[in-house]
Amino acid sequence: MSLLPALALAIPRWRQSLQTLVIAPRDAATTAFGGVALLVALGDTFTKQIAMALVPTAGISLGVLPDRIRLLPVLNDQAAFGIGLGTYTWEINVVVTVATILLIMRVCRDLAAVDPWAPRILGLIAGAALGNLISLTLSPGGVPDFIAVTVAGGREIVMNLADNAAYVGIALMGKLVVSILRAMRDKGEWDPRTRRARLLGE
Repeated sequence: MSLLPALALAIPRWRQSLQTLVIAPRDAATTAFGGVALLVALGDTFTKQIAMALVPTAGISLGVLPDRIRLLPVLNDQAAFGIGLGTYTWEINVVVTVATILLIMRVCRDLAAVDPWAPRILGLIAGAALGNLISLTLSPGGVPDFIAVTVAGGREIVMNLADNAAYVGIALMGKLVVSILRAMRDKGEWDPRTRRARLLGE
């Protein structure tokens, strides 16, 4: 049995969660989440295929900020942020990616009740994870990256569309955290007096 079917059987409610995301969305939050996630995943997969097929291995300039940004197709066999995890890097990447998608799907509806933008924010992150998961299964040699950005010190970071979607989603998580804290405060769960009363058993 290959790795992905084994994971699908081992992780509780995997098929039910996948059905909720793709086949039978039940509410606006699930529809928004699934739509954004699938759009990011499909767009990421498509742009990777185009870049790897058409962009020369030496790279090309985009004409916009030519000293900073260019297209450079490479295969990334490391984990997130270029971290190597040894012999089992591929397997660990798959497990962590699947776990991330399932966790996000599990909490999406609850967070949508706190912030209506939560499904879209989480969809960016889940779609990025799904896009890279597709790449892991289609390209065992590594995840295709093609957007090269030169940072301080002349070092070059190469990313893909999924990475950029994930970065945007993570940045927007700040808005979601503020919404959660505000909801907790409104319910009195974040009120220092309430917390003190609970600690003292009053």
